[in-house]
Formats: sequence, C-alpha cells, structure tokens
Amino acid sequence: MKMKKELRELTTRNRITKIGLLLLIAMLSLTLAACGQDANETSGQASIPGTSSGSSGTSVEPTEPDTEVKEGSGVYTGQADPHTIEITINGQATAFQLGEGMDTEIANLEEQTPVDFTYEEKAIEGEADLKQLILLSIKPSVSK
Repeated sequence: MKMKKELRELTTRNRITKIGLLLLIAMLSLTLAACGQDANETSGQASIPGTSSGSSGTSVEPTEPDTEVKEGSGVYTGQADPHTIEITINGQATAFQLGEGMDTEIANLEEQTPVDFTYEEKAIEGEADLKQLILLSIKPSVSK
C-alpha cells in the first residue's frame, strides 16, 4: 500500500515536470521567434516627386528583393541626426537614412548644395503606403 502511494506521487511529479518543461520550451520558442522579426526604426516617405527609377548605365543593385533603387536630384539641406539627412526635392523636404559609408560622403557637402543622388526605396513591413529611403550615393550636381 505504501509502495502504491509512493508510485502515484512519483508519477504525479513526473507529469508536473513534463508539463513544466513543455511550457518552458513553448516560451523559449516564442521568445526566439519574436527576436527574429525585423523591427523598422524609422518611417519613410510614400512617393517623391522629381525622382526616377534607376535605369542609367550606373545602376545600383538593391540589397534586398523588396527594394527599388531610384535616382534623384535636389538641394542638400543638412543632417538631421547621425544617420539621417534632408534633401529638398521640388520644394518638398525629404528625409533619407544614410547607407553604409555615406557619412563620409556627406561630410564634404555644405548645406544648400544642389546634389544628384541614388537611393533605395525599401518597403516597410506592415505599412503598404510607407517606404524607407536609404541613400546609396550622393554628389554635388554638375552645372550644365
């Protein structure tokens, strides 16, 4: 009789341990799945007048399949923060995130300089109308 009672207690403990382990595994799986999602830190612009799709001989390939590379020209207004600049295009101020290595390129630009630039228009997950604009190249415009 005492043996049956000890056996039942052991079986109950095993069930509780198994349930606890299953809950722990489920929580860890959810945590890892949440960590793998892409979080967008900034918002983009819907459309920019005065820009066109990059179809010239010096096209830049997008870094991700859901991006579109475009070219444009405007007036470099200045740097909003360490990773964002503003370019005025046809009278409309537009913010661009700096692509890799672009901080050294804009360091040589003075405010109110006319510029030609190439940028990537990246779709923001969950926001069909918003795009993140990432600057790929920029240079002062050559007067014609």
